[in-house]
Amino acid sequence: MAVRNSSGDVPDWRIRTCSDCGGEREHEVTVRFRTDATREAIQPQNEVFARQPYRLLECLYCGASRSERVV
Repeated sequence: MAVRNSSGDVPDWRIRTCSDCGGEREHEVTVRFRTDATREAIQPQNEVFARQPYRLLECLYCGASRSERVV
């Protein structure tokens, strides 16, 4: 399955290197907010600041998924 093509119908931001299948493949890319600490460890007034953005990537070729913290 070739993802990069001359017509450019796949946006560059969807092309990522997949460590499982070993190629530059099209990925489903979403962003979610996650709390790294346990809910009990976070004081209620600081809860809104405890969430961090994570990029979730799923390879559309082999189905492998991973997440990475957005810095």
